[in-house]
Amino acid sequence: MCDCSSEDVKVAIEIKQAELNKLLEDEIIDKIKALELSVELDKLIYRYYSYKM
Repeated sequence: MCDCSSEDVKVAIEIKQAELNKLLEDEIIDKIKALELSVELDKLIYRYYSYKM
């Protein structure tokens, strides 16, 4: 991750959400990849809300 503005982080969140949603639409889900994406998404969300406080 980078030291980005809150708007950059918001865009990164949207991209990561889209990646995770696409992965979860598959018939056979790679659980490890889904977990990795979920953790990355959590970190981005935490970073976004850290800017807001």
